[in-house]
Amino acid sequence: MTGARRFFFGLRRLDAALTARRLDAATSSAIEELRYEDIGGEDACGSRPLAGLLRYARRHGLAARAIDLRNSGDTAGTRERVVGYGAYVVG
Repeated sequence: MTGARRFFFGLRRLDAALTARRLDAATSSAIEELRYEDIGGEDACGSRPLAGLLRYARRHGLAARAIDLRNSGDTAGTRERVVGYGAYVVG
């Protein structure tokens, strides 16, 4: 992906880390498949700008690839209530 740029988006906030992982994986899959129409405000913070990026990428034959996917329970927070984070390369 020559000339690719990295983008970071906050994914969903839920009560259980395992449920969050499953749902965030589905959102991440939609991002990688450029399915912006399948991502709403409950799936990702900044879903509208994300949709614009994914729509642009689809129109211009670009690809999105996850480089990391974690939640706050993986770093410093409790696993009872987590926020997911994804890092992607688009190019």
